[in-house]
Amino acid sequence: MVREIPVALVTGGASGIGRATACLLAAEGWRVGLIDWEAAALERAAAEIGTPAAAVADVAREAEVEPAVAALTDRLGGLDGVVNAAGIAVLQPALETDAATFLRILDINVVGSFLVARAAARLMRGRGGAIVNIASVSGLRGNVDRLAYGASKAAVV
Repeated sequence: MVREIPVALVTGGASGIGRATACLLAAEGWRVGLIDWEAAALERAAAEIGTPAAAVADVAREAEVEPAVAALTDRLGGLDGVVNAAGIAVLQPALETDAATFLRILDINVVGSFLVARAAARLMRGRGGAIVNIASVSGLRGNVDRLAYGASKAAVV
């Protein structure tokens, strides 16, 4: 069931593609909830977009994602869509990339997309909705010094 005013959550909503997506959705008449780990930037983005619904959460942490998605959905009165735009990249030669950096990029870009999508799908179950996961051309072909990012976006694709 689609509400009169649709509701969307956007991860990475404090900057970049996430913020631009949230601005566009709000301009198109959607109620928008933002999720980001940068509290100050999130507060500025929420004020710019005009949404009272923002949650500080690291999308790679299951214990933070579930309550953030549930709280925003409650505050906004439902959920019709999610845009997983949260993502990080490190410009670093492959031979200098340590496992911790590689895993952190995978955790945010891949695991985070899964965790948010799963939490949202549970809340949209039986009513329908849309989940959009932002990938990159880097997931289709490699880029110099972006090994982990390319691998993560290939997983999203």
